[in-house]
Amino acid sequence: MTLSRILRPLAAFGAAGLLALGAAGCDAIGSTGGEPSGGGTVEVTTIEKKPQVDPATEYACTQFFGDPDYVSPEYFQAIAMGASALEIGGTNEYMFQTAAEDVRGTFAESTEDVKGAAGKVADWIETESAKGKDADTEAFKGALEGLASACAPMSVHATWANGGGEKGKKPAKLVCAELATKPQLFTEYRNGNVFTSNSFKAIGFRGKYVPKSDRAKVQNLNDILQDEIDNVDDEGVKKALTEVQKPFQKVLDGDPNSSGSRATLDGFGAACEAAGYEGAVDLPSEDPGESGESGGGELAGE
Repeated sequence: MTLSRILRPLAAFGAAGLLALGAAGCDAIGSTGGEPSGGGTVEVTTIEKKPQVDPATEYACTQFFGDPDYVSPEYFQAIAMGASALEIGGTNEYMFQTAAEDVRGTFAESTEDVKGAAGKVADWIETESAKGKDADTEAFKGALEGLASACAPMSVHATWANGGGEKGKKPAKLVCAELATKPQLFTEYRNGNVFTSNSFKAIGFRGKYVPKSDRAKVQNLNDILQDEIDNVDDEGVKKALTEVQKPFQKVLDGDPNSSGSRATLDGFGAACEAAGYEGAVDLPSEDPGESGESGGGELAGE
């Protein structure tokens, strides 16, 4: 049998088959809808394509927000510059210009939308900081939120900073970093100190009498704790923070005689270490207020 005699029947079938498929609207191969000849229904699985991410922009966003380890993220350093502006703005122009250029440099290769959002943060640091204690920190907060929104698709930290994130899914490392190293410029304290330092001021190191005039600050810190407790994804850190919260709640429940926050913070530091957080959780052995040491976290540029 010759090769041509073998191929003739296949060719004939192929032509007839293609005509039949065309008449049926190609249902047999699933390119259009319709019911199969047996009367059943065809279940079509739709695969959603993820939006393409620019590698340089993703790198810049994770670099700035510190994903996934959150050790000294540039985001916290930028907030610290805002706190520095309130304290020494107008006296060290070079420091603020350098910090602004660092932000621009991080996002130099990013897409225009993200670069523009970063530029607003840099512009505030460079220009608004000169106003010192009169600097518009709300505008700075808005600029940082704009950058977080732009980076949210590429950074877990940016997602949470932008008000997103799924309850109970916040990385423990991020929670530890926020409480141990994030300057509290946008709290009742409006300074560059971190949560642990401001907790000593609010409810005492080993204990203090908390006047009614300080209740708003105690409430503010308690709210921060509650938010972290509700969202952290690690049970060990959650349990430790529940202990840290107890003296705050005691004051808010009406007892002005606080037992202080220092004793409960040891468990927090240990829980963060167990969760893999490699940043520093600085817990002084003596009351910074009594020893004459600085009462807060380092300000950027110092």
